[in-house]
Amino acid sequence: MIAGKGRRYRWVNYSHFPKMVPIHEDVRSDQRDEALSALAELIYVLDANVRRSEQILERARYLRTLREAGLGWAKVVAGEKRPLIVELLTASIEELHEASARFRRAHARALRSEGMTIEEIAASFGVSRQRISALLSSPEPPRRSYGSYTRSSE
Repeated sequence: MIAGKGRRYRWVNYSHFPKMVPIHEDVRSDQRDEALSALAELIYVLDANVRRSEQILERARYLRTLREAGLGWAKVVAGEKRPLIVELLTASIEELHEASARFRRAHARALRSEGMTIEEIAASFGVSRQRISALLSSPEPPRRSYGSYTRSSE
């Protein structure tokens, strides 16, 4: 964590877009607002996925052109530059899944701390109260880093 101008920041390293993200604090209670920090992280991942989706779309159109010109799939894939489309898709899905899970968990905890019942939170999320109970009782998963589109082993 880094402090600066009255705010604290931490690095998030999603794919090839490392960035400083502010750790938000609740001015009323002087405690960290985990839901706001998780939302900032989710926004960052969504922005990265937009850029990656544009890259995937451009590549997919090019591969389609090659395939429609009569090249076999083996030649098409052999000529594809890394990261491959499947690697880009995997990174997008995994990063979005992780960031959205963190946000769901933090959001549910924030709502519960503000007095909402488990049933009310479940209704607002569109899930069962058992799912909300599981979110509230589960520990924060370890953060993963995706360097250069490849998954790191844990």
